[in-house]
Amino acid sequence: MPEGHFPVMFAEIAHCLIDLGCEVTVLTAQGWALQDAQHRPRFGLEQLTGVDALLYRGAQWLALRPPRSITRILKRLVFDTVVTLAANRKARQLGADVIVTTVRPRPYVVLALASNARWLVFQFTSRGRGRIAWTDQQWVSRLLAAREARRRRRGGGVILAVNNENFAESWRSGRLGAEVRRLAFTGARDVEPRPDARTRLGIDPSWRIALVFGAGRRDHKRFDAVFEAFAQLEASNSHADWHLLVVGAMASNAKEWQQAHGVTLQRVHLIPGYVSEEQRALVHAAADVVVLSFAPGFNGDSGTLADAISWGLPVLCADGSQPSKLVRQLGVGVGFDGSSSDAFIAALTSVPLELSESARRNALDHFGMRTATHAFLEALDSLGDRRP
Repeated sequence: MPEGHFPVMFAEIAHCLIDLGCEVTVLTAQGWALQDAQHRPRFGLEQLTGVDALLYRGAQWLALRPPRSITRILKRLVFDTVVTLAANRKARQLGADVIVTTVRPRPYVVLALASNARWLVFQFTSRGRGRIAWTDQQWVSRLLAAREARRRRRGGGVILAVNNENFAESWRSGRLGAEVRRLAFTGARDVEPRPDARTRLGIDPSWRIALVFGAGRRDHKRFDAVFEAFAQLEASNSHADWHLLVVGAMASNAKEWQQAHGVTLQRVHLIPGYVSEEQRALVHAAADVVVLSFAPGFNGDSGTLADAISWGLPVLCADGSQPSKLVRQLGVGVGFDGSSSDAFIAALTSVPLELSESARRNALDHFGMRTATHAFLEALDSLGDRRP
């Protein structure tokens, strides 16, 4: 039950569940972005209809009315209510479990209205972020805990799934009745080779490409040392074959860094803005290594690490984060001091340029999409055997 357009990652999860023996129906508000003759999903795909669709569109209109601080909250509450009740009906009709893959940080309506099915509800942020004031009231916690106890007595229940232990602790502190469990949401997968990637992107075949990809959130990513390192390499004209390709929202960060330092780096190439699935495949197929640089203490999973493993790319990862531990554990790359440009240069110029097939297969076994989705089913089974 993803909100909005159904991205490819969610389709991969659905297909993995099918491969594990599940029948999968996807309920989405706006359809699947890739639903066409060339992308026929193996899962059932249903959209909101009738009154549900009208209420959903009405909530979108409401969010644009003043005062927006209030109407945006009302919009989210309407969205949650409409989609949860629609999922309840579909779960009863199919006798199904429900996996909620919304990106919004408020599970309160789901916890209040969810049926007696078995629910796995993903949360991608902490309880404190974007919280509505009234949700801190003790009566809310008691009400939601009572609803969960009733679901459990009837063989169902809700598990709040998070991919970050710090997030898990914040949700447990809310005492909302539901179990909170850490689960990896993403994983590596087999991909189709793209031998023409560099030609299509206009990248010189003689270059070595270090790829920075993904969201540009400054609260848990630190790439200043990486940008500084390429400024040093360019100024000294050393290791001239190495170039940095920065893709997606991180490209804005790279541009801002150059503006702040009064430089225009010829060996740093930017592809800003929205990145399609085709572009994501091409930039990974064109790269030699992937660079990850999380702030020390970051305790979440990394979709970019999953992509690197999928494409068989060695990883350079700043020390002190959960992904850096995983890189070392899986043997898919090397670490470096994320505050030191010299340390990054040393890592860049010493990392093997190929990930062995045995290392990649081992990483797929431990950090693969199939492994992640198997954990989803184990979590649902832990709630009991009864179905709605």
